[in-house]
Amino acid sequence: MKLKYILTAVLGIAITCMLGACGDDDAPARTDASKLVVGTYNGNIVLDEDGSVAATDAVVTLSHLEVEKTQAVELNVKSTSMALNFTGVLNVSKANDYYLLTSASTDTKRGSSTYVVGKIIGSQIVINAKLRQKDGEWAPDGAGSAKAYTITAAKAE
Repeated sequence: MKLKYILTAVLGIAITCMLGACGDDDAPARTDASKLVVGTYNGNIVLDEDGSVAATDAVVTLSHLEVEKTQAVELNVKSTSMALNFTGVLNVSKANDYYLLTSASTDTKRGSSTYVVGKIIGSQIVINAKLRQKDGEWAPDGAGSAKAYTITAAKAE
């Protein structure tokens, strides 16, 4: 009877030790997706409603945002010909073969509706934004006068 108790206790300790050794410390470190997409992209801005090219001098810059446990980038879009210069913060997530960019700050989001989203496939970036010009400044906005634009650009080497 005493032997059965000792064997049960030893077995219980062995199982506990085996399960404790299989912790998260064996998992490979995850790469921060926002660090993989930083860079400068050059391309065009197209007005979605009629497909007309609004600018051919678009410069999109993505900079890594240093916030703990956050995979995000600071977005800056410039176009001299449109007098466009806006910034915002976008969350970055990897999905299959592409990176998804979604609004993360009040600069690019009003209430619960998102006005700036994007996707990066290889070296190409596509950003969809609802923009409105007010007092000579462009900004993402969901107001009735805002128009939908698509920014397509290739990563500069």
